Amino acid sequence: DLAYDLGFPLIVVARNALGTINHVLQTLITAATFRDGLDVAGIVLNRSTATTDESARQNAAEIRRRAVAPLLAELGFGATEFNPDVDWYALARPPARPASVEE
Repeated sequence: DLAYDLGFPLIVVARNALGTINHVLQTLITAATFRDGLDVAGIVLNRSTATTDESARQNAAEIRRRAVAPLLAELGFGATEFNPDVDWYALARPPARPASVEE
């Protein structure tokens, strides 16, 4: 509701583990169907533990193949910065809305 009311796009942050492809795609579907749709600026994968399951090695590639929103970054466990850098200010700009046509 807040992102919609303020007109900001969403950043989907997902834990990079088994099940994340499903979670990300369901979140994107929900965003697309919320009211008249929420814009999604991108996706960030976050590895929240030191252990890695086999799916974590393939999740980014599969999300890139299946999602319209771009994969902005992957964060490893204990990461303190994004690689590559992300221009968060540019992503926060609300998308231009078409001007309404008055009859």
